[in-house]
Amino acid sequence: MARTGLGRGLDVLLGNQPGSAPLVAPTTNEISLDRIAPNPQQPRTHFDPAGIEELTASIRRHGVLQPIVVSRKGETYELVAGHRRVVAARAAGKTTIPAVVREDVSDRLELALVENLQRTDLNAIETGRAYKLLMETYDLTQEELAERVGKSRSQVANMLRALTAPQVIQDAVVEGKIAEG
Repeated sequence: MARTGLGRGLDVLLGNQPGSAPLVAPTTNEISLDRIAPNPQQPRTHFDPAGIEELTASIRRHGVLQPIVVSRKGETYELVAGHRRVVAARAAGKTTIPAVVREDVSDRLELALVENLQRTDLNAIETGRAYKLLMETYDLTQEELAERVGKSRSQVANMLRALTAPQVIQDAVVEGKIAEG
């Protein structure tokens, strides 16, 4: 199976590939929020309510400044990147949202992970779960995964080791009740 690197940055989401012209601005469309389904492989499982409230207030005042990324699924769309923006736009009373529509999004899991790692820190449990899913999906070793995500093998191993903690501890980390470290 041909492998592609994860450490490619947001260009992979917005379409700028190596050897192509520099990305000036992606073409965006206003899409009805009612036509957007969540990404079933979203690596983030916990969203800070205070952060969502702040984003909602910002969207009420300034609108959505960064388009989400979606893929077409028949007459609807599946969210690839921008879950928090969709939740906040709905809470702000918006009915549409600017979106970049990607026709070829075969690796939604990779894209969702790249987007989350580059935009907002995932907690250790969410990162570990995403790493585990990537390893299982793409049959990767820890070393191969580390290379693809631009981390050391020991950093990957530590995130995976967090998944061996008792479930009550994992839940507390996800909810921010226990600090990582």
